[in-house]
Amino acid sequence: MDEITNTGLQGMQRGMEQVAQSAERIVRSFTPESAEDTSAAIVDMQSGARQVQASAAVVETDRDIQRYILDLMA
Repeated sequence: MDEITNTGLQGMQRGMEQVAQSAERIVRSFTPESAEDTSAAIVDMQSGARQVQASAAVVETDRDIQRYILDLMA
């Protein structure tokens, strides 16, 4: 696996972790003793989801570039 794909996969992992943490915050916000800000957690969840999408696009673009280079060499 090359460095660009690895970077994209790391970004996807970080984004998924952010989504999971935000989901936990949202769940906690519905407990009576919670001081969690549900709106901020939802925004953070959307941000994590967008990071996953952007990082997946990096992986896909790297794959496309590698295929193009192989085609040129053939």
